[in-house]
Amino acid sequence: MLGVANATDGLHLAARAAGIGPGDEVILSSHTMIATAAAVHFAGATPIPVDCGSDHLIDPAAVEAAITPRTRAIMPTHLNGRTCDMDALQSLASKHSLTIVEDAAQGSALSSKAVLRERLEPGRDQLLSAKVLGCFGDGGAVIAGNQQIYDRLYQLRDHGRSAAGEIESWGLNSRLDNLQAAFLGAQFNDYGQVVSRRRAIARLYTDRLWTSARWCCRQRRTAIRTTSISSRTTSRSRAPRRFEAGPQGQRNRHADPVGRSGCAPAQGAGFTQKLESTDGCSRAF
Repeated sequence: MLGVANATDGLHLAARAAGIGPGDEVILSSHTMIATAAAVHFAGATPIPVDCGSDHLIDPAAVEAAITPRTRAIMPTHLNGRTCDMDALQSLASKHSLTIVEDAAQGSALSSKAVLRERLEPGRDQLLSAKVLGCFGDGGAVIAGNQQIYDRLYQLRDHGRSAAGEIESWGLNSRLDNLQAAFLGAQFNDYGQVVSRRRAIARLYTDRLWTSARWCCRQRRTAIRTTSISSRTTSRSRAPRRFEAGPQGQRNRHADPVGRSGCAPAQGAGFTQKLESTDGCSRAF
């Protein structure tokens, strides 16, 4: 793992370390932060967004359909606690000789084998305070299992400076601040407990919201059945309409609550039905 100034820089540097540049196309998810596409753009390549699957992550079938002779890499984004179908994406990458650069800004605690295995391609994590592992400012990290890519990243983030202190290539100023690194180092001690606690809270939300949704659906079905039965009962119980003469030869409208005719309703027929809605309010129909 190599610390960088932020995750956007991390993804940009990872793309460059993987050899992505002008004339190349990189396939990425349409459901991602603009920084993902921007990293491809500033590496000199062209971002190609594709549709998501039912899990709202990049769809391997859409990726395969978008591959052209100019395609150089796939950039999947792990999002919302879910991991992309890395087995399918790895299969496509092997078939078409493509590089995979994983956008794991929200995936630092994912348990997928796609994240835990030793990677041959670079990936990056974001370490903002809003993330699972956060510092008190901006921060990012790039992970690579390939020493050659690691050495290239090391130079790109520090003006082309090698581990020996020699300037060997062009690079940027994207080192992780020492103070932020110290904060992150301390948090690593309790990282497992933090992740476990967040997962427990997520399960609680899932269970309670699912229970509430099922209760609301049952209440709505019951209310609809009650209204339908009441409407049929009222319709059958109405007597045929008839006109009644009033005291001065006028139609007697007092017997009709609606007031649109001189019809006298049958005794006991209701014209207002009350329905207890799912939000607890009585609504008249």
